[in-house]
Amino acid sequence: MLDDLQVMYYDSITRQAVHRSYNDSTHYDEEKSDAGVIFRDMYNDMKTRAFYLKEHLNHTDGIHVQQRLAGCELLDNGKPGLFYFWDAFSGLNMEEFTFDMEKNNIQMKMPWMVTWDQVKRLKVQFMYENVYHPICIKVLQRYLNMEKNSVMRKVKPRVRLMRKMLPDSQELQISCLATGFYPRHINLTLFRDGHPVDDDQITGGEILPNGDGTYQMRKSLVISEEDLRKGHKYNCTMKHLNLDNKLDIAFVKPRVRLTRKMLPDSQGFQIGCLATGFYPRHINLTLFKDGHPVDDDQITGGEILPNGDGTYQMRKSLVISGEELSEGHKYNCTMKHLNLDNKLDITFDVAEYEPGSFNLSVVVSVLVIMCVAVLIITYFIIWMKKRAAGQGSETSVSDYSLTPSSLQDET
Repeated sequence: MLDDLQVMYYDSITRQAVHRSYNDSTHYDEEKSDAGVIFRDMYNDMKTRAFYLKEHLNHTDGIHVQQRLAGCELLDNGKPGLFYFWDAFSGLNMEEFTFDMEKNNIQMKMPWMVTWDQVKRLKVQFMYENVYHPICIKVLQRYLNMEKNSVMRKVKPRVRLMRKMLPDSQELQISCLATGFYPRHINLTLFRDGHPVDDDQITGGEILPNGDGTYQMRKSLVISEEDLRKGHKYNCTMKHLNLDNKLDIAFVKPRVRLTRKMLPDSQGFQIGCLATGFYPRHINLTLFKDGHPVDDDQITGGEILPNGDGTYQMRKSLVISGEELSEGHKYNCTMKHLNLDNKLDITFDVAEYEPGSFNLSVVVSVLVIMCVAVLIITYFIIWMKKRAAGQGSETSVSDYSLTPSSLQDET
């Protein structure tokens, strides 16, 4: 395995290493030989351990499983890291140790095994120093170079906050689902009123593979009927390597308006149902006429559009003809959203509609504009008159002023 990508496996029947890919690699024969050495040695050692542990633990009856996980790591600076080794028998951790190539040292934890003697210890250390660790690092570097675009990619998660009523109870389950992310390391936390929910109240949390090579994680919380009445606020916070900062997801209730406007040059008008500012984006918005859903071919809009603040909006509109207006139908808008316990119903009754009162705002607006225009014109006329009067006064004064020529005549 290279991280989570399988590159080869060992067939215990043919006693051969089988490549998952790169069978035409220039290093194929060398890799096959190296893998054969390691796989055969580990397979034989695991069989020996399994027989010993069955007797040692008195597990001679039934089916038992011997498992081993071994691997090496390459640090960010390109230097080899530790070699890890875990052995387990029927779910019990039998043996664990690490080998440090730089210090040429083995650190062991063996709660169930007999203590190694000096000869055994030197043999194991020799194998890891000269066989296992060098081959592991060589193969790791080679496959990392070939698969770096796959194992070093970063894919952002898609996050949904969901809720559903539990059958046969008044309890509500909310779930935070992050899916489609890579690499697999992620931190998903559910909050109640700004405080992390205790782990013993949470279900899920396992990282599971998707079919496209990405991963998913879901955490769920059951809210009791009593907690529902208290009106707590729940949100989900996620941290992933592909996000600069944490992503915070919360339920946001929609704001709903039922609008109406007269259509120009017609006897009808348009009513619209607008839901905005909601999250998550899944919503059900329906227009009704006299209690029956309006046919989709009479509806315009219906697309879910993003707002600038991360929430969403949806608008559905219906044109009502003048004939339908006179029939006095009753129209209403019904909305269902994840953040509402029940549907929200907004009603508009055509029988209460008075065209005169509806156009009153337009008439008032026109009158206000006309009054302002009259005031401006009146002010302009007064200003022009004052200016003309001022210019006349200046001319009279200049007629009586002395000029140099008149002074000379008097002398």
